[in-house]
Amino acid sequence: MADSAGAKYKSRSCTIPVLLVVFLQTLTVCITLVAIPLSFVFYNLKYSNQLSTSSGLAAANALATKIQNNEGEIALSNLESRISTIQNIVMDMQLLMSNYVDQTNPQMILNNLAYVQKYQNYFGNIYYGNPQDAFIGLTSTVAPNQINVNLPLNVNNPSCAVCEFWKTLSPSDLSLASKSSNLSWASWDIQTQTVTSAYKSMNTPFAPTKRSWYLQAASSKTVTPTVQWTNPYVFVRNIPGATANVPLYDVSGKMVGVAAADIPFGPIQNSLSSYLQTTNAFMFIFSPDGTLVANSKNENLVTPDGKLKTILNLSDPTMLDCATYLSGLIGKTQDFKSLGPLSTYNYNGMYLQVRVMESAPYWAIVNGAPITDYTSGINDIFSALQTTLETNVGTIIQLTTAIFLVVVVVSCFLMYFSMARPLRVLTDIMRQATDFDFTAFENFKQRGNFIEELNVMESTFSLMLEKFAGAIQSNKAITGARGPTKPSSVDSSKPPSSSNTAASESTMPAEKVA
Repeated sequence: MADSAGAKYKSRSCTIPVLLVVFLQTLTVCITLVAIPLSFVFYNLKYSNQLSTSSGLAAANALATKIQNNEGEIALSNLESRISTIQNIVMDMQLLMSNYVDQTNPQMILNNLAYVQKYQNYFGNIYYGNPQDAFIGLTSTVAPNQINVNLPLNVNNPSCAVCEFWKTLSPSDLSLASKSSNLSWASWDIQTQTVTSAYKSMNTPFAPTKRSWYLQAASSKTVTPTVQWTNPYVFVRNIPGATANVPLYDVSGKMVGVAAADIPFGPIQNSLSSYLQTTNAFMFIFSPDGTLVANSKNENLVTPDGKLKTILNLSDPTMLDCATYLSGLIGKTQDFKSLGPLSTYNYNGMYLQVRVMESAPYWAIVNGAPITDYTSGINDIFSALQTTLETNVGTIIQLTTAIFLVVVVVSCFLMYFSMARPLRVLTDIMRQATDFDFTAFENFKQRGNFIEELNVMESTFSLMLEKFAGAIQSNKAITGARGPTKPSSVDSSKPPSSSNTAASESTMPAEKVA
């Protein structure tokens, strides 16, 4: 019967302890209730940081565009204001000289220039030249203010003070002026409109009809006076600038002279840095052919050999990089006017804006700044958020791990004393009972279990073993009381009666019956 019971029950070849089951169960619960939500929280926080940073960068980009718009618009507005002022001065000179000035009288021409200089508050260079190479000019780009003349020598005309300028020249200057038609100059008082020193020769040959401003005006094809602008060039005193000019006509339509005014580049360059709003911002202005007009780094505009720089000769590496990039955007048959009126670029980590004047002289203004000027603060905030997130997540992981270990230890402790240990005790008792050894059972003290199923199991198991042990003990008692079997008085040749058979079966030891 034991063999049949063993054959009927087959034990599993692979089993695990109940404490391992508890550990795996607790681990699964922790992963489900802690790790997975924590991963979602981490992802959401990370995404939130990225979203916040993206929103901040978008705001910074919008702010950068607005700042650069303000920079560029203010610079362009001020530049156009300068240009407009000079154009208005030149047109006023044209109007006065064409209608109220006898252009054959140098003194009247000088008086007209002095009037414009004083009463229209224009302290730039203004001058007049005619086909005979006569020249009268008032300059304020040098100190002190000067009058410059190139007029015929040895003229005696008491009513034309400027015609007798030669009388104040020293003999050497007079000899030099007579040989080379040099400009002569003297100090000039703007308020009193008088010469305040003797004239001196500049030792510089000067022929107005060969100057770019005169040639440009003389080549005008329209009878209606129109202000034109020369390309940038170097003035007589090595000062870079450009000149606005307009032809003067007599009543027959014949050109009899040219009125002109200079715009030196120095004041324009000195003003650029005041428009910039960030630390590394820059700005430069150039003509349609790429000649440099001004730059915010105050680089010299004239090369050592006396020529004007182009934007490709800039020394500042950032501005040179941008100039090279912009040069590559225009075709060989185009000039920089093709970039106007407004273009924006995101190039090599920089925001760039290009504005081109929509009227002569069509100069272009480039203002730009590294993107980091606008986003460095946001990038720092993002880095701080990432660091905080990683720190907090690390802390949470540590706390979670500690809580998990505490939960596992407590669970294993409870399961050991409430389930594993009682089961092991019961198992040991059952293993001994199979060999009819009830020593462990006799020493077993049932204290009950707070787990209902185990409590019932212990009670039932104790009752079962108690009955089983009692049955075994009773069986042994019966067997011991009967003693050894005596020979029967019944004739052996006779078959046993049914009553004898039943009696013998009833006196069979209990273990045999079992």
